[in-house]
Amino acid sequence: MANCGKCSRFSPPKRRIASDVRRPHIAVMSTALPILVIVALVATLGALALGLISMVRGGEFNAKHSNKFMRARVFLQLGAVALLGLLFLFSTK
Repeated sequence: MANCGKCSRFSPPKRRIASDVRRPHIAVMSTALPILVIVALVATLGALALGLISMVRGGEFNAKHSNKFMRARVFLQLGAVALLGLLFLFSTK
């Protein structure tokens, strides 16, 4: 308890509200995370396009690469969804 100096009463110390506390990691996450989500979405779209193109071309290229592209798409999509979940988790509004 702190004495205010004007009276003999003791006043409780001021408490900091959670919004008063500066959180620099939130500021970094609010700028970096949307960029990472966009990069992950573009990479997923690229893997999907390459997989579809390889299937359309057919032949030996299709046999070698289409399954790899589609497997990469699944993992990239998982990463994009995880990043999107983190974005919603750390959103401040």
